[in-house]
Amino acid sequence: MRTILLMPYHNSVLITPRLAKEFVDRYGYYAYGKHIDGSTLDLPAELLKHFLDGILESDGCYTQNTYKVTSVSKELVYGIAAIVAKVHNIHPRIYY
Repeated sequence: MRTILLMPYHNSVLITPRLAKEFVDRYGYYAYGKHIDGSTLDLPAELLKHFLDGILESDGCYTQNTYKVTSVSKELVYGIAAIVAKVHNIHPRIYY
């Protein structure tokens, strides 16, 4: 079995090929196929906060009291909006 070593900014994470495939199967393939699954959306807000932090650190930002994420996947954007609403108890805006 091969292990993939991912090196984010200051932490190290070990992911086996099987776990990497499970992750991609769960959240989608290619940019246009990404989505947030129902099991993730059902997590408690305190856990979703960490999930949202990871999304923003990799694919978005928080600036001027606004979360900004850009994606070609409408389903992913709506999923992230649902997470923001649940974590921060606000109604996010989505622009096309």
